[in-house]
Amino acid sequence: MKVLALFSSSIGEIDWILPVLVVLKRDYGAEIVACFHSPQLYAKLGQNPFLAQVLRETAEIQLEPRRHPLQVHAPESFDVLLKDDTGDGFMPQRAAYVEACSRAKNVVFPCSGVIYGLDGDTPAYIRGVESRVARTMGFTAPPVWGRSDLCLCGSANDIPVLATRYAPETIRAVGFPRYDEWWLSRLLDEAQARLGPEREFLAGRAGVLFIIRGPHRLYLAPEDYDQLMRSFCAAVMDTPGTVAIIKPHPRQSVEELVRFLEAYPKDRFRVSEQPIMALASVVPGVVSMFSSGVMDALRVGKPTMEFFLYPRDGRICLEYRAREDGAFESVYCRLGLVETTFRRSRLQAFLAAVAAGVPDAGALEKGRQALRRVAHQDDEASARAAACIAAAAGGKPY
Repeated sequence: MKVLALFSSSIGEIDWILPVLVVLKRDYGAEIVACFHSPQLYAKLGQNPFLAQVLRETAEIQLEPRRHPLQVHAPESFDVLLKDDTGDGFMPQRAAYVEACSRAKNVVFPCSGVIYGLDGDTPAYIRGVESRVARTMGFTAPPVWGRSDLCLCGSANDIPVLATRYAPETIRAVGFPRYDEWWLSRLLDEAQARLGPEREFLAGRAGVLFIIRGPHRLYLAPEDYDQLMRSFCAAVMDTPGTVAIIKPHPRQSVEELVRFLEAYPKDRFRVSEQPIMALASVVPGVVSMFSSGVMDALRVGKPTMEFFLYPRDGRICLEYRAREDGAFESVYCRLGLVETTFRRSRLQAFLAAVAAGVPDAGALEKGRQALRRVAHQDDEASARAAACIAAAAGGKPY
């Protein structure tokens, strides 16, 4: 089996599919070629040495425009074409690959670890939300999803959304490969050598990881981002002995974040771009803005709270859900993974409990049970995904 994996714009694509590529090579003898459409994405991969090293060990890497994989490999030699679920219209190069590698089975996989939907979402609801998203983002042309012979997703909650884009009979919810124990153990073992600066910063103090995202016209207004950051920093400053490691979003400007933190003591706040699960493993608690990072924190067994200001001006996306009181919450809250607040008093109570070593054990267990349920967590996600891909490549039922 020969596989061509296309990586377009996000580290999340690599983070999701790489454990599956490892299994395809190890258990099925697959020859794997990884193509980067974006030099910027390849450069960003260097910030995650673990993913970079495993990808180099697993695949032959081709970087456009320096080296085009279809100039090195005959298009008809590929059995599988892997591409993320942003759609064939997202990157202009992708349609050319799909056409050239016409013999290959097209396998779609998630571009990140998010959960978009809920089991009861209707096509009318989904299309209505996506229309509002398109208007907010200024998209004028309808999305081109393209061909899919097999569509993989992490949670069955995403099937209603994906079924509006691809044939329902081709969709398989396999779980989240990076949550498999063998992969997580490998990541954490490798991370020990790279977390020296973070461990030195903590130095026996009560630390919390803060997972953030920058301003975004769909998700978070600049003034709300500023309020959240200032409220969080004030809560940390008012909790004796507590320090914070801040994990920026992959698409966020680290330089702007560092400038923001210049107003605060350097011995209380530190920015780190290490993987979320690695960072969460060295602190007793996690606070997160709206992010799938809450699932990563729960996977390594850490008490987690969502701290976020949902939009008040009518903007909405699939991941935001209206409550009966008119406020919003994330799908992660709705699925029972985490509780949300925008109140500094509740945040500070959470920080104090974590610092005292007495977090809410009931809330943590509830979140971990929800994760096992919604993420199909049984340490077999990579194997399931690889088996589906191998079956599709061989023209067999999956």
